[in-house]
Amino acid sequence: MIGSYDVSVGAKRLEKVEPSLIRTILDRAAVLRGEGKDVIPFSAGEPDFNTPSDIKEAAIRAITNNQTKYSSNRGYPPLRNVLKGYIQRETGIDYDPNTEILVTSSAAEALNNSILAFVDEGDEVIVLTPAFVSYKSLIHMCGAKFVGCAAGLQSRLPGGSGCGQGRYYGQDQAAGAQQPQQSHRCGIQL
Repeated sequence: MIGSYDVSVGAKRLEKVEPSLIRTILDRAAVLRGEGKDVIPFSAGEPDFNTPSDIKEAAIRAITNNQTKYSSNRGYPPLRNVLKGYIQRETGIDYDPNTEILVTSSAAEALNNSILAFVDEGDEVIVLTPAFVSYKSLIHMCGAKFVGCAAGLQSRLPGGSGCGQGRYYGQDQAAGAQQPQQSHRCGIQL
């Protein structure tokens, strides 16, 4: 590479990412625990119990049986088939596991992939708030504008204090929002 490049700096888009409040709280909770304090952090969606034994045993069996290779980028095919059956039983909807079901390692990965796939620079993305803290950073990283829309009854009433002080958004104005009907603020179909 010609010229000087400092790999410790990273991409410019990282300047648009704010530190995660969830991680800040988790780090503070760890410090307090280290000081011997009893702390219950209400920050991450992590259960307050250990992994159940049957799940641990299944993971050990999978490792013992050498089920440790890469799977499809869409997720493990037998799992997608099980999900198809579950969704069909619960909802009556028949999805094709090869083209309509995608398994990710976490909800965070699914959100990252979705936002990066659908949001372009200059878009306005309407998000019901309060919302998961990563939405704002991901939207800003895409070069888009985060538009918070307060969830709740008052945001849907005339003169309510919710989204955009009564602005209505159509599909051509905001990525991720549906065309509104007269009675719906923020382009949200409820």
